[in-house]
Amino acid sequence: MKDSRRTAQQRALWLALALLLGTGIGANAQTADALLSQAEAAIRKASADELAPHLNETVELTIGSKDESYSATQAKFVLNEFFRSNPVKSFTWMHRGNNGGTYYAVGAYVTQNGQTYDTNIFVKKVGNAFVIEQIRFEADL
Repeated sequence: MKDSRRTAQQRALWLALALLLGTGIGANAQTADALLSQAEAAIRKASADELAPHLNETVELTIGSKDESYSATQAKFVLNEFFRSNPVKSFTWMHRGNNGGTYYAVGAYVTQNGQTYDTNIFVKKVGNAFVIEQIRFEADL
């Protein structure tokens, strides 16, 4: 009886551990679609701080005619400057897609002075997480 109780307790502990680990993994897992939704919300607020945790270690930024690769830290500063210089009036994704493991979204960033920037974000899975690899803000002429 003592052995069967211990076995039942061990099974209960293993089950609890498995559930905790499963829940933790599920809570940390993020889909590309969820990341694109978070990026949309951050851009609507013109918040580089909210975008920064989702940037790859190196990210390519295109702002106007300038196209550069930056570390995530540098990219945050560049995005802050873009948002400061071009206050957002509205932003929305118009299309989302997937091309061979690279997820992307196409949108329109409209500034308070009426300038529209065609906006593209490219997301890729690195390890177990999706990260932003590239962001483009190209002035619509």
